[in-house]
Amino acid sequence: MDQAKVCEICGREYKRTKCEYCQRFLMWKEGKENELKQRLFSARIIRDLGSADLSRFKLGSDLIELKKVGGFFVTGKVGTGKTIYAAALTLEAAKRQFMERDRDGWKTYEFVTVIDLLNELKESYDRDSTVKESEIIKKYAECDWLVLDDFGTERVNEWAFQTLYLIINRRYEWLRTTIFTSNLSLDALAEKLGDDRIPSRINSMCKVKVFRKVLR
Repeated sequence: MDQAKVCEICGREYKRTKCEYCQRFLMWKEGKENELKQRLFSARIIRDLGSADLSRFKLGSDLIELKKVGGFFVTGKVGTGKTIYAAALTLEAAKRQFMERDRDGWKTYEFVTVIDLLNELKESYDRDSTVKESEIIKKYAECDWLVLDDFGTERVNEWAFQTLYLIINRRYEWLRTTIFTSNLSLDALAEKLGDDRIPSRINSMCKVKVFRKVLR
């Protein structure tokens, strides 16, 4: 029987030639984390993640809560860290799943501003586009984890409203985890949209988190 050894990096006991936990951690830090950042986030968000003090966020406990409530609606004034929080929470969820500390965790992730989502759909209407509108809607409606950033900044028209409602309602029906960030409260969002169906659906599928402290 192999005798257990203690890893010099993490202090965990292991029986094979190397600590499997630390091997996976190094794989995450050296490749997978950067790969996910590049796919999901803008250069500004990547920069801000590198300089932000993420200790103010309770990422671990929030992930546990998120599995119970299904989603978060993160609201607050400009500069309170809503987007960075959503990005950091996304990375933490992906890391835990990759490290196999959360075997039942989320598998597919998308992070998009609402304006970019709508523009992506509009571009699919171009004659030269190789991507269909239905494929884009399916991507955002069916991924395990979706962040809709800057909700409420988009110009409201009937097409935009119906498209967003289709995606949000499908996620609601299929119990997909959704995180919204917005400068508006749900009441203010309903007033801007001129319709309370989307805010009502968000209220049904999310816990509201209010960010009050502006980051310096």
